[in-house]
Amino acid sequence: MALTPRSFNKVMFRIVEVISYVPMSIEALHESCAVSFKSITVEDIKEVLDGMIRIGAVSIDPCGMYFDCTAYTLGDIHRGKRAAV
Repeated sequence: MALTPRSFNKVMFRIVEVISYVPMSIEALHESCAVSFKSITVEDIKEVLDGMIRIGAVSIDPCGMYFDCTAYTLGDIHRGKRAAV
């Protein structure tokens, strides 16, 4: 799935929604997002997570679980992604 700015935002919102409740592995995040976005790949999830990690909205623990570590808005996260490109 080629991520457009709109689909990037939708995936990002889904990730924020899910990991605000419980830390998840990238595989679990992919499964969670695939329910709403049928053609999404693990690489798409990694792209979104990379943008979120760059600005500190998401962290990864030593076990490989991603978790929400801030209260950034989706706009802040998206601006961080665009600035990193």
